[in-house]
Amino acid sequence: MEVVKELKENYLSKPHYNSGVVAALLFFFTCLLLSILHWNELVDANFLARGKDVFGSHQYYLLLTSSFIHGDLRHLLANTPMLLILLYFSSQYYGALTMWSLSVIGGIFINAMTLSQMEPNVGLLGASGIVYFLWGFWLSLYFKIENHISMNRRVMKIMAIGIFMLFPSSFDPMVSYAAHFNGLWMGVLTGGCYYLFNRDKLRSYQLYRYKLEEPAFWYDEEMEYGDFYQ
Repeated sequence: MEVVKELKENYLSKPHYNSGVVAALLFFFTCLLLSILHWNELVDANFLARGKDVFGSHQYYLLLTSSFIHGDLRHLLANTPMLLILLYFSSQYYGALTMWSLSVIGGIFINAMTLSQMEPNVGLLGASGIVYFLWGFWLSLYFKIENHISMNRRVMKIMAIGIFMLFPSSFDPMVSYAAHFNGLWMGVLTGGCYYLFNRDKLRSYQLYRYKLEEPAFWYDEEMEYGDFYQ
């Protein structure tokens, strides 16, 4: 008999929080409210981030507000489905406060990095950078937590998601692909750091089971005693 060790459960086997719906809807309604104010100019305030305003006039708050506003309703609805799904699931596993904090801080750094690569007069708005940030965060932690799966299989799954979900099927000059790229690699880096700081906690959820397996051979009665095929 051979004793086989199998992973029964790990941190990603089931959610640990019940705050996913609240976190996702709160983020959406914040985007909706600030976007409506921006579209209709209902307040005497600028929410759009431009390099000349952020770095030239030191209006650093724009790095925050520009993640929530969108160019129009179509733009908002285009970002909303994936944003809600990712924020919901990540909050269910890692907590709403954690994911809200990481998303907001991540959005600030994404916008700062992207604006530094753009012309000073070009504006940046929308939450697509945060969407890619959440993808990077989730995939990075998936890669580290699901370590019972072979590395080749994990890499293949991540590559498949990258091709079908993250790689654009067409190119639009109005879309900041730099923000997507910056969001993705920052999310991967943040996920890796999160794992390092919470490694013991995440590993504590690993439960194994042991079972006995018959040896993988058979015996032919016509053969002499002691001859086996494996």
